[in-house]
Amino acid sequence: MFKISLAMLLLSAAPAYAQWHYQGEESAFGGKGIHVALTGNRAYSFGIRCEDGETQAILLTPEDLQASDAEAFSIMRPTMLLRIDDSPALDLATSVDSTSGKLRALADVDLDFVQQLKNAKRRVAVAISMGGERYWSAP
Repeated sequence: MFKISLAMLLLSAAPAYAQWHYQGEESAFGGKGIHVALTGNRAYSFGIRCEDGETQAILLTPEDLQASDAEAFSIMRPTMLLRIDDSPALDLATSVDSTSGKLRALADVDLDFVQQLKNAKRRVAVAISMGGERYWSAP
């Protein structure tokens, strides 16, 4: 159905000591700007994005995705599964879209999750679940 088959949507077991890259951009017109911290595993990136007071987990993948495919994904009500170390997985409503022709998944998170992420010791795992299936990519 889709070119990507979504078999690569997990940034699985990324070491907690992974290198994080931060980029902040202040608004020229007095807005709060956008702040992003990302880490990667192969061609996948996972991070936190703060924009206008909203905090989201973000997963970027190398899979090609057309806007029409992203719309089809929303019908399947995707969720993002997030696990830090051995904590129970969070299962969060997720939006999927296409950015620069690549798949991007976004889920709202709170500051408690960000603090847990900051304190991770062993791993941070991310998966996308759609239609009752989980899509993984082991390192």
